[in-house]
Amino acid sequence: VAEGVSDIGGGAFLGCVNLTEVELPASLTHLGRNVFGDATYKSNVTSVTFHGDAPLYDADIGLPGSKCTIHVHQNAMGWGETWQDCPVKRDLESGKIGLTDFLK
Repeated sequence: VAEGVSDIGGGAFLGCVNLTEVELPASLTHLGRNVFGDATYKSNVTSVTFHGDAPLYDADIGLPGSKCTIHVHQNAMGWGETWQDCPVKRDLESGKIGLTDFLK
């Protein structure tokens, strides 16, 4: 998802069964309900990288709990040990992202 996107609406990736990894920009501030999955369409996402602070969200966003790992920057705010029942790893080096990060 491109930098500059601030909201991803409900069901945006619903039914994308081949989607296993997602990288979300620092500009993201909100995720809608069932963005990744619901009771019918289970998400196969195993890794989500957030380049910013924890976004607001509408109820369950449909991540598969402990089967998915959340990767965030060490100085990002709003993250606990888990988020949406997924373990959170503070394993990204910088809280800032720039054009060179996208060109890698």
